[in-house]
Amino acid sequence: MQPRKTRKHEDTHEKEDVFFFVLSCFRGPGAVLAVVLWLTASPVFGATIAIRAGKAIDPNGKVIANAVIVVDDDRIKSIGTGAPPADVDVIDLTRYTVIPGMIDVHTHMTYFWDRSPGTRPLGQPRRPAGVTTARAAENARRTLETGVTTVRDLGASNEIDYAMRDLINMGKMVGPRMFVAGQGISAPRAGGPAPDYRQQAEARVAAGSDWVKIYGSRGSYRASTRRKRSRSMK
Repeated sequence: MQPRKTRKHEDTHEKEDVFFFVLSCFRGPGAVLAVVLWLTASPVFGATIAIRAGKAIDPNGKVIANAVIVVDDDRIKSIGTGAPPADVDVIDLTRYTVIPGMIDVHTHMTYFWDRSPGTRPLGQPRRPAGVTTARAAENARRTLETGVTTVRDLGASNEIDYAMRDLINMGKMVGPRMFVAGQGISAPRAGGPAPDYRQQAEARVAAGSDWVKIYGSRGSYRASTRRKRSRSMK
């Protein structure tokens, strides 16, 4: 029998942190990002491994002290307090608490803002789809680092959300699982003829949408913004 290998995660945090792994989330982005990258680059990632955690919180809210999480082929196989299986790598995260990953049901992952001085999130210039996809990768990574492992993305142009979803599924982009809507469906402006909504919905699904987003009105945000500005000037 070969000796069991134990890998320890080390960081500079003095307080207890929450660690992100597969279906879990964390607190402390600087340290955890390094761990996420280390795990995904590990040669045993995808094989059977065991994780020792100081605490684990299961989906029912039960707190398990000194938890041992067994992951087989990137899927959690068991969570308990027994000894890790023999002949598997053990990742020592006893300084951390592991909790189930969170789900964000309304995101716009493609809305990237580089925070350049003098710019606003809603005043970004139009960019080619490829540029937006590459820049929005930071949004996907940051979302995953906050412990959100699944998102429902509700609205993007040029099929950029399709591209991000597929790149993440292929392992070419770091981010949460994405269920996307593509371009939303809306009513016509100024009382124009109503489109065939069923045909449009079917077209969205055929193009690759996991959800169909329908806007109940047109221009409400801009109209509301103009009204607020008008009131503030009085």
